[in-house]
Amino acid sequence: MAGHASTRLAMPMQQRHYSSLMQTTGDIPESPKALATELSLAVQSAVSDGKRRIELTLPEGLCFGLFGAPPGQQVLGDPTAAFTLPKAQRSRADRELAYLVLEMFQGLGDNNCACVISDETSLELAAREWAKVGRYVRLATNPSQLVQKSKSGFKVSKGSKAERELPPPKLIVLVRPKKTDLKALAPVIDPLGNEVVVVIANPPSQKVAVKGSRKGYEPVYTLLSNPHPDWRGGVLKRSYPGKWSLGVAAKVGAPRTHGRSAERPTLDQIDAGFAKIKDDTSLVSGGAMAAVGAAAGLERIGSQQLTLAGEVAAEAAKNAKETGPQEVLPGQDKIKKFFGVD
Repeated sequence: MAGHASTRLAMPMQQRHYSSLMQTTGDIPESPKALATELSLAVQSAVSDGKRRIELTLPEGLCFGLFGAPPGQQVLGDPTAAFTLPKAQRSRADRELAYLVLEMFQGLGDNNCACVISDETSLELAAREWAKVGRYVRLATNPSQLVQKSKSGFKVSKGSKAERELPPPKLIVLVRPKKTDLKALAPVIDPLGNEVVVVIANPPSQKVAVKGSRKGYEPVYTLLSNPHPDWRGGVLKRSYPGKWSLGVAAKVGAPRTHGRSAERPTLDQIDAGFAKIKDDTSLVSGGAMAAVGAAAGLERIGSQQLTLAGEVAAEAAKNAKETGPQEVLPGQDKIKKFFGVD
């Protein structure tokens, strides 16, 4: 297949100790398109079960190829991504995830859907990109811009040419929200209760890894690289209403799920699980020097902090040089092809 549909998730060659996490089949989607399908099914199931506060967490900067050039090889399990990923790629990934969510709820109509993106540059790009495919949802940089104007309606979001009353939103997508955003959201959604679905798209991954999901929000879809701050490698996954799974892969082959749990595993449980995998020499096919088994897909950071810092700096410099021009906005045909629509 051509274009973004053929994009596979792949590891950078220099990060060999967790490189195979990119050649994915089975539990972990093998392409952005497969991921989008699984994500959509999870959201539909959650909403059907009455979930109205939803959290979606994907790897940092994982793009679907909806807007701009196909993203090419992408990284799962890279512990330096949070520090080295170009801001433009992270923002694009967030916008594309938000757009996918809006597409899931397109039956509500654009006037009933709102998206909050705190970064003004990214918000402007979203308005331009989505307008190209005929979507004109209500956009805001802060939930407070969706304040109620009267008992019958809401204000139009920032950037509108004229203020007019709109019905209360039935869907609000919050992109990478901060605590202040969630605080500002409360007076908007509290009067609406379960009449509005709120989706948190890509909360900061490091906070999710340490603290778990936001209180009151259902982790409907989680694909979290490096789920433990003391380990490189590994993936924590959950697709509603399924169980949580902890996966590890080595340099070649598909990742393997090493454990499942009805509840989200704690950091101590993840640490113990990774340690057991790492210490089990039977998982290293061909011996430790071959390092092609599951144990090779994990590395305890601990004593590697200085090395990691050097890698971060080197990767950041490389990314700075490789940052390309602004992405080109797609046509509607590209969106249709992504979703398999003729």
